[in-house]
Amino acid sequence: MGLMNKLAAAAAMHDTSWTTKRLTLDQMEYTFPKVTTLRLIEEINISSLRRDEPAVVHNIHYFEQLGTILSSTNNRTIANYMSLHVLSTLGTKTIPRNITPSDLQKNIL
Repeated sequence: MGLMNKLAAAAAMHDTSWTTKRLTLDQMEYTFPKVTTLRLIEEINISSLRRDEPAVVHNIHYFEQLGTILSSTNNRTIANYMSLHVLSTLGTKTIPRNITPSDLQKNIL
């Protein structure tokens, strides 16, 4: 495979324009039945979204696989993963930078 073909193949791997779709929440429920989009939105209490509200799904294949993974994974495992993800994302923003381990112990006890 020539260099140009390799570059084109690499660029194609990062191009998600062919997998991007504009879908309403109702369409997402129909297209990805294993990913309960409306239930998730209700659970996190986003009441301002309407069922006919359009959303851009950038990677259709991600949602297809997500449904399969969610339906075959234990709920406790999913909850643990989400908790760790939130902590790893927000954890550094919630603890002051100048706090010491002994300060943490004092606050916990």
